[in-house]
Parts: sequence; structure tokens; C-alpha cells
Amino acid sequence: MAIYVLQAMLGIAFLMSGIAKLAGARMHANNFRKWGFSPNVRLLVGGAEVLGGIGMLAGIWVPVLAVLAGLGLAALMVGALGVHRRAKDPFSQWAPAFVFLLVAASVAVRHASDWFS
Repeated sequence: MAIYVLQAMLGIAFLMSGIAKLAGARMHANNFRKWGFSPNVRLLVGGAEVLGGIGMLAGIWVPVLAVLAGLGLAALMVGALGVHRRAKDPFSQWAPAFVFLLVAASVAVRHASDWFS
């Protein structure tokens, strides 16, 4: 049961973050510009986050979607960590990506482990 609560929270968080990126929220637009990325990259990342969030929520009923979304979101967060590292951002800016990486990977592993039990 706890995995589903965690999964729902993760899905909602990525939906909100992705929608903000797609909408061009000032903070996200400024960060992507600071990191040297075009608006198209922001839109691509936002779209990936929205799809991952939807997959995470749908994965409550279709577990394979949780595995795929978890792996995709974890990969996205590895990329985010690389960007923050390259930009020499302070810990407070890259810590959320690390936490989301761990949670997304945990959800994927938890659901995938059902296939082998």
C-alpha cells in the first residue's frame, strides 16, 4: 500500500513540474537559459516529466507502466544531476533530483520484483 502512495506523490510531483516547464514558468525558463539550453530542451524535459508522471499514476493499475515510468524518470534525474554538477549548483538545487532518482528507481524495482516472485 505504501508504494502506491509514494507512486502517486511522485506522479503528481512530476506532472506539476512538467506542466510548469511546458508553460514556461519563469524559474524554469531562467534555469534552462542559465544552463545554456534552448527553450526546446525545456519543452522536451517538461514533456518527458508529464509522460513520466502519467505513467507513474497509471502504473498504480498497470504495474508495467510504473516500471517503465520509474526507469525513465530515474534516467531523467541522472541527466539533471549531471547538469547541476556541470553548473556547479549548490547542494540545495541538486538534492531534489537525487531524491527523485532514488524514489523513481525504488518504485521501478519494487514493481519489477513482483515479476520474479
